[in-house]
Amino acid sequence: MEGRHCPKLFWYEFKRKNAIPPYDPLTKAVMEEGKKVGKYAQLIYPNGILIERDWSAVRTHEKTLQALRQGQPIFEGGLVFGQAYAIADIFLPAGNGDWDLIEVKSSTSLKNDYYDDIAFQKFVYTGAGLPLRRCFLMVLDRDYIKKGAIEPGKLFRREDVTETVDERLPGVRETYQQLLEVLQLPEPPDIQLGTQCNNCALKEVCWHFLPEDDHVFVLHKGEKVAYDLMSKGILKLADLPPQYELNEKHKIQHEAIVNNRAYIDKAAINEFLAGLKYPLYFLDFETLAPAVPIYDLSHPYEEIPFQYSLHKQAVPDGVVEHAPFLAAGQADPRPEVLQLLREQLGSQGSILAYNANYELNCLKRAAAAFPQHQSWVDSLADRFVDLWQPFKNFAYYHPDQQESTSMKVVLPALTGAGYDKLEIGEGWTARQEYMRVTFEPEIDPADRQAVRSALEKYCALDTKGMVDIVEALKQEIRH
Repeated sequence: MEGRHCPKLFWYEFKRKNAIPPYDPLTKAVMEEGKKVGKYAQLIYPNGILIERDWSAVRTHEKTLQALRQGQPIFEGGLVFGQAYAIADIFLPAGNGDWDLIEVKSSTSLKNDYYDDIAFQKFVYTGAGLPLRRCFLMVLDRDYIKKGAIEPGKLFRREDVTETVDERLPGVRETYQQLLEVLQLPEPPDIQLGTQCNNCALKEVCWHFLPEDDHVFVLHKGEKVAYDLMSKGILKLADLPPQYELNEKHKIQHEAIVNNRAYIDKAAINEFLAGLKYPLYFLDFETLAPAVPIYDLSHPYEEIPFQYSLHKQAVPDGVVEHAPFLAAGQADPRPEVLQLLREQLGSQGSILAYNANYELNCLKRAAAAFPQHQSWVDSLADRFVDLWQPFKNFAYYHPDQQESTSMKVVLPALTGAGYDKLEIGEGWTARQEYMRVTFEPEIDPADRQAVRSALEKYCALDTKGMVDIVEALKQEIRH
């Protein structure tokens, strides 16, 4: 799959593996989640034979051939054909000596890349002599609701993808031959840079030529423009020809970066601030979203708030009060979150959140599970105000933001405060660390307390940061 994505990355995997940066923590966590999902899929088929992973593809091939003779479901069986090797999530006996292939994904949807993944497997298995009848893709059912113990048979939905896979087979054979040729090259192939580079592990290697800060790829959602400029040999915003056409947001960025001066639309900021109704409530959630639901009345990947920070300011320039919450144990935190916020948010005043739809949707999903709070949550919709609005609309832009309008870059650019000195400084780490110290057995109490303290500091900064952003915007329009 990497070879399909980029032959240069494929070459590096075999020839200069050490030059490829290691997986980041997010990617590692996603891979671990995928393994957990795969174990649940195996529970659907009792008496299955698990092929223990071996560093030798040939030995795994031999073990799999021996297991196939028993006519039982096989998990993680691997076969070799030519210079191709693939490991199957599940081989399922289909009668008359035939087998079905089941590929398990931790997604809730069928993605285009999955078909090529399965087609490569079919190319290998049929080439190795395995008679495949049908190919199936098994994904998590987004509509599954946990009620008691997980029911693996209901957790997944299975789609027959045989026809689509067969359509992809000729392309797989062609790519296989091309990649074998790539491996014979003494140096990596020269690949034209493009959008395929966005999430590539080799990007640091291939894109080293870009200037550090003011390059054309900082244009917000401006890939098409940036590639056009790069094709003309223009890499720095300062080098843009005067006649080059930019949209309004890109013009703002260009002027701010070249002149190293923040842009502010005072009329738009004033209109935004004038719409705020006191008391102001600044709200931020931290959530967990396990692929396999942990709590009853929840779906796969449902965002469930385990922590919130709430700052309240009753009157303009008044004292700011803080009300934090962090779930204490393994019980479902949603009932307590709903009840506490119902008491703390009052009946009037603006509720500010950065990307407010996230917090509001978390509350709506929680209320769907606990309908006694439904009418109250519905009443909040008109009170939510998105603090992201003036930044995503470029009513304010600071050159230090580069291409981003996220709070993680807006806060330090506008106020000088930031997350860089925190032990936990972003949401994904917060989620993973909470899950680790809450659900993993035999956690040292000191470790747990240290993580919980770090979580409280991180979430508190999110809402205190919003307070500071509002105050900073007020100061900007007074100047």
